[in-house]
Amino acid sequence: MTTGQICRSQSILTVETEDSVIALNVDSGLYHGLDGSAPRIWALLAEPTTPEAVVNALLADFDIDRDTCTAQVTAFLDGLRQRGLLTDLP
Repeated sequence: MTTGQICRSQSILTVETEDSVIALNVDSGLYHGLDGSAPRIWALLAEPTTPEAVVNALLADFDIDRDTCTAQVTAFLDGLRQRGLLTDLP
């Protein structure tokens, strides 16, 4: 897991529904649906944060062990990064 700060990419427009987030990557024109625990992670990414802080917040919110949470958050963040939805800050 990277330890630097991360946040949402600037070129993303979002619409929040009752239990999901729909994100439009303006640069690619692709929509992405986020549901389950993803909207919580998305909310945490509104301000610069670290992957570790995301994991710690989810551990406080959900009944999950640290290793599983870390692995799932890492995979999710990698997916966001690949889709251009996440920015690694210097």
